[in-house]
Amino acid sequence: MSEKDEDRALLAAIAKGDRKAYEALFRKYYAPMVLFADGMLRDRAESEDVVVEFFCTLWTKRGHLKEVENGKTYLYAALRNRVVDALRERQRFRREELTDSIPDVSPAETMEEVELYVELERAIDNLPKKCAEVLRLKMEGKSDREISERLGIEYETVRSHTKRGVLLIRKRFGKIYSITFFC
Repeated sequence: MSEKDEDRALLAAIAKGDRKAYEALFRKYYAPMVLFADGMLRDRAESEDVVVEFFCTLWTKRGHLKEVENGKTYLYAALRNRVVDALRERQRFRREELTDSIPDVSPAETMEEVELYVELERAIDNLPKKCAEVLRLKMEGKSDREISERLGIEYETVRSHTKRGVLLIRKRFGKIYSITFFC
């Protein structure tokens, strides 16, 4: 009996509910199908899960197996579809994960924010050199102590440059924006 005929006979027996035929098919194809799935998924555990789920579905929907002509072709084509579904699910999950990590901000709000930062940069460019340096470091999140050490100036000088710069920025932007950027 050829492999094709053997597989057709196994599938026909499974279609009638023969558990021994199902076990024989499982033993014959489980390992090669895991390798096949792993070639596409590149994740052994996920490949094993996909193959096990495939065989479970094969048993629960066994009634249509009596119509299958080429068992091996059918099995691998059906498994391939399962693997493609798993890859799509993986991509969907990644997109959702990415979407969840992106704040819910409209493009208009984003553009306004970018324009505001550009204006702020221009305003800082027009400040005295040390004052501008201090404010840029503040915008990076540096503390007054860190700025003092980095620029080699006294702590109180950093505070005074910050105060002076914020006052000049407030004149241009108003109190709200200067508080947002430098607190």
